[in-house]
Amino acid sequence: KEENAEIIAVSINTAPAKNNIPALMSAIESAGLKGKVTIMIGGAAVDKDDADEIGALFGETREEAVALAKKALGK
Repeated sequence: KEENAEIIAVSINTAPAKNNIPALMSAIESAGLKGKVTIMIGGAAVDKDDADEIGALFGETREEAVALAKKALGK
């Protein structure tokens, strides 16, 4: 919020980290950022279904993730 971020990208590589997704989304909502920033998740512990469940973008590869981020930024 203080940095005026347009994208929040989170790497989720373990099951315990995946369990923190609800807290992440709650923090984003509490900060008034829901719908104002693009959320991206990736990493070994998540897949597109997880991203779809929370309304986040997900790239299968780092190249796809970069392309999605550029598209979200209008570039």
